Amino acid sequence: SSNCLVNVMCIGIAPKEALLSSKAKPNCAVMILGSSTGRDGIGGCSVLASQEMREALSKRPTVQVGDPYFGKCLIEATLEAASLKLFVALKDMGAAGLTCTTSEMSAAGKCGMEVDVSKIPAREKGMEPWEFMMSESQERMLAAVDEKNTEKIREIFHKWGLEAEVIGKTIQEEVVKIFSRDQLVASLSTAALVDPPPIYPEIKKENRPTRTYKLPSFSDLKKTLLDFLATPSLVNKKWAWEQYDHMVQVNTVVGPGADAAVIRVHGKSWGIAVTMEGNGRYCKIDPKLGAQYLLAEALRNLTCVGATPLALTDGLNFGNPDKAESYSEFVEAMEGLVTGCQALKLPVVSGNVSFYNESEKERILPTPILGMVGKVANIQRIVPIAFQREGEKIYLVGPSNHDLSGSLFLEFLGIESDHLPPLSWETEKKISEALLKSTQTELLSSCHDVGQGGLFVSVAECAIQSGLGAKLDSNFSVEEWLSEAPSRYVVTVSPDKASLFEKLAEEETIAIQCLGVVGGSSLVFHGGLDIPISQLADVAENTLPRIMGNLNAS
Repeated sequence: SSNCLVNVMCIGIAPKEALLSSKAKPNCAVMILGSSTGRDGIGGCSVLASQEMREALSKRPTVQVGDPYFGKCLIEATLEAASLKLFVALKDMGAAGLTCTTSEMSAAGKCGMEVDVSKIPAREKGMEPWEFMMSESQERMLAAVDEKNTEKIREIFHKWGLEAEVIGKTIQEEVVKIFSRDQLVASLSTAALVDPPPIYPEIKKENRPTRTYKLPSFSDLKKTLLDFLATPSLVNKKWAWEQYDHMVQVNTVVGPGADAAVIRVHGKSWGIAVTMEGNGRYCKIDPKLGAQYLLAEALRNLTCVGATPLALTDGLNFGNPDKAESYSEFVEAMEGLVTGCQALKLPVVSGNVSFYNESEKERILPTPILGMVGKVANIQRIVPIAFQREGEKIYLVGPSNHDLSGSLFLEFLGIESDHLPPLSWETEKKISEALLKSTQTELLSSCHDVGQGGLFVSVAECAIQSGLGAKLDSNFSVEEWLSEAPSRYVVTVSPDKASLFEKLAEEETIAIQCLGVVGGSSLVFHGGLDIPISQLADVAENTLPRIMGNLNAS
């Protein structure tokens, strides 16, 4: 909590033929577009991402100053110019500003670039060349364009109240040269700027000792389970996402609170599903397998709304890579993502790395954040989380599991986990494909994946969203109800379709088990444990508002 990070994912949609490249070509004019350049954000990412927090306090730069109105104007001007095919290459300016865009665009196109910083529109006087190159002022783009198109681009951007100036040119030689008027102030090969750094030997970790513990029977855990449901990782986050109107533009088909959001595409019967996943606890226990857990969870989230995964982005948040353990965690997590992406044949189309996230006391947990998008074939056939009707059968899809290690419940009890249950990509994919068939043939009434909190929390969330209870006949142990082992879902099926669903499961050779039936106003478990839905809902939905209310009051 002493080093808080916020990871944000933005998605868009464009016709394939309208997509722009960031690969520069020789003999083009180089234009800076958008806002003027100031000292705000100088070294924002490049300094804070290369210093420990304690060391960086004295070097902390002015924070980047964003301007949403300018940002919207920049979007509209860029789209207008792009629609006229005026760009050869285009790249937005983020971390390290011009240093990043000049080198990356050149390297991508196997060419070089000459830039004169004296031609950059400045919002402050007396800026040094290095300040122009390292500034992270917001709402700026760098474009490579044909010389004949520079005036038309300038006209469009000026119309929108934005800067548009030629500051250099692309060259054949694979070198980035920085001038201040006639003086050459820097010259580096593109390879020196963008080639991958060396990979150091992997750090070997000591194996954690296997831990043993005793748990009471499930029927004796009512108060413990309600307290567990109140943990911040499990409570409903409605208080947070209600701060913004998620129905803006009225394209939201499935909003926050589901396994994945779904957005319609006007004029199409299909839609886009979006989900994000992150869990530092998993990656602390086993970085390589933990990263794969996140990928599998994202796959399950999309599966629940009937979406086929298409691509993902990542935000990689770690401690100081100069320290052996942090470096090892990063390497192992990347190996895990590679393994999972290869198994699913999914591209990572973008991403961000954030190192040196440490306070004086501790580093953050190794926390990759994954954002995944998928395609929903028919937005009229999206299956909800909530139980739908009394009398419907509840199934566990996927193997039951007794392994509590790695679970949030063990952490809640103060017990350290020594491993994560194994993950089979063959099983994960097979179950996902079977459930997508079940969605397309309208066999499922509801579908929810088993994630944090295990099977108990998944069933509770289905009940809370519907207000319908369930009679659960399975004689599961505490471990089976609360294990977070992968490759599992909770689905409901109407009685008249149950035999068809069971036949499909048999044909696809996936494990299913009937847990019970929907009905009543409580979750009634085998052995007599009875938890009213009203109690579950109060804990899940009102805990976060109470916490935030108390914080505001103090």
